[in-house]
Amino acid sequence: MAKIILAGFDAETAEKLSQKLVNLHHQTELFLGDLRYLAARRPDLVFLSGDDVRRQGGLASLKSKAADTPVIVASRAVDDSLWLAALEAGATDYCSVDVDPANLDWMLKNALETRVFAGAA
Repeated sequence: MAKIILAGFDAETAEKLSQKLVNLHHQTELFLGDLRYLAARRPDLVFLSGDDVRRQGGLASLKSKAADTPVIVASRAVDDSLWLAALEAGATDYCSVDVDPANLDWMLKNALETRVFAGAA
């Protein structure tokens, strides 16, 4: 079970994503504050809304404070340019908020394994 923080999502989207994560046996927490303070919560993984343009600049700030914390950017509009921008800013992965449970599980396992390997290096 991983501690996963959902950052920047509206209540409805956060609830949908949280339910999928809980069904995969993960603990979730909604975070609406400044991303600079997110690292202090020591999450195993962060889901960051790709729909809130103001938060995209915060991804680099978050990664500078918690480089080993995987960040998956999730957006209502999956767009190649947004996907590329998220990865260039340090995201581990990018997906639609409507991602199906099997793909979500695969992304989580990959992101969390990447964190373990990065911590061992």
